[in-house]
Amino acid sequence: MALSTQEIIEKILEDDPRFHPNAYFFLLKCLNFSVQKHESQFNEDETGQQKHVSGPQLLEVIREIALRDFGYMTRIVFEIWGIKDSGSWGTIVYNLIESQLLSKSDSDSRSDFVNVYDFEEALDKAFFKEKIYKLRDEYR
Repeated sequence: MALSTQEIIEKILEDDPRFHPNAYFFLLKCLNFSVQKHESQFNEDETGQQKHVSGPQLLEVIREIALRDFGYMTRIVFEIWGIKDSGSWGTIVYNLIESQLLSKSDSDSRSDFVNVYDFEEALDKAFFKEKIYKLRDEYR
């Protein structure tokens, strides 16, 4: 009998309890969103290779959805989940790959997630900058 996603994540947490289970579910939500958003990219290319989401692409979707869902609290939510930097997301991805819930290509690497963006710039400042531009545009 195949394990459910919940059961797989529980098994991962037994071996690596650094991250909150919600971080895993959030990452899977973002991955599904990315696949749906770019569905045409996930068909086989001319070489017969299945295309997939790269580390930096996934991190950008995580950033966008987190800012949409959590707003200025994004970094605090990430801290509660044990997410300290973009490399933390890579660890979660590779935990899911090792559990065979996700797969990877030969060109994928944990380093694809390291130092992709600074949380203060990409989360905090980006959120407030976007809000300021929206307010400015409303009063023009």
